[in-house]
Amino acid sequence: MSIISGLISGMPQMGSWRDGVANVDGDQRVRMGNSRMSGPPLVSSRTGDMSMLVKPRVGWRAAAVIAVLLAGTSGCAIWPFGLLPLAPDDDSSTPEPTLYVNLQIDAEQEDVAGLMKIADELKLRGISATVFVTADYANREALLVNSLYRDGFEIALHGYYTGEQLATMTLEEQRDLLTRAKQALEGCQPCGTYKPITGFRPQYFSQNEDTYRVLDELGITYNCGFKAGQIFIEGHEEDTTPYPVEGYGFHAVPITTVEFDGEGLYLCDIACALVTELTAEQWSQALELAIGQAAENADPLIVLFHGWYTGDNSQYEYWQPFVDFLDALEDRATFLTTQELVDFQEE
Repeated sequence: MSIISGLISGMPQMGSWRDGVANVDGDQRVRMGNSRMSGPPLVSSRTGDMSMLVKPRVGWRAAAVIAVLLAGTSGCAIWPFGLLPLAPDDDSSTPEPTLYVNLQIDAEQEDVAGLMKIADELKLRGISATVFVTADYANREALLVNSLYRDGFEIALHGYYTGEQLATMTLEEQRDLLTRAKQALEGCQPCGTYKPITGFRPQYFSQNEDTYRVLDELGITYNCGFKAGQIFIEGHEEDTTPYPVEGYGFHAVPITTVEFDGEGLYLCDIACALVTELTAEQWSQALELAIGQAAENADPLIVLFHGWYTGDNSQYEYWQPFVDFLDALEDRATFLTTQELVDFQEE
């Protein structure tokens, strides 16, 4: 038995996995490819088109030792979000680095068909994602939201109503609104519809210090109301990965931004379509640019889509860029929910 095999077989029992699971040495489990998982990967090693993700319940020091050993035996160097293949001794080509990708899908307004079109495409590919849901949407489409959760999607809070402006409200108004919204989204535990809600993104990024206080009171662990290099907590102007917010109990998760035609874009379909007015071809180019940027800088790639826009190819033209984006990532990305990404960063 190799050193690595010995270490893995000697680990404590790992956390549960939803699907794509193979048993190794009794209780040990690994996940191949991009199958969904219930917790963040701790170590990733990619050779060719195969990926192994290991999630032991061990401390950071032990994980670091394992990562170093894996790096030494697989020809990889450790980087912030995985193992980066080292150049071989010969002149043969090297595999591209693994990218860590978080897809955020917004469920709001009256849309159902577009959301399901996106969800079905992701399920077909075995891709995990986070669906941000408003409370009024959850009240109307409770069965759909519960179905998405059972299918392995993370459900996160996107306020109570589409278009609400938290920054214009008092502390008490925000507390009342967000408390009711979280309760509506969580569902009923005795009824079997309960869903843990740990994530949040404000409508139109509208929030303030009162919002942060309410999020702490509600036990929210991450807040996606930030854009890398554009909207940030003071002192985190350059951060592109999740970071803890000083004085509060949650992490800020910045949406990825790119420079495109001299303009800073944050990767949101409707912002690029309706504000920047990018064509489908330009949106596809921006996504391609973001993939290259994430690979070059060893950053996670965090992108926001809306079911009512990207999922509606009868009225809009962003569906094909979405599919092309997934195709481009197929052999080089590990997809994480937002909570998994935050947990991974904490390690």
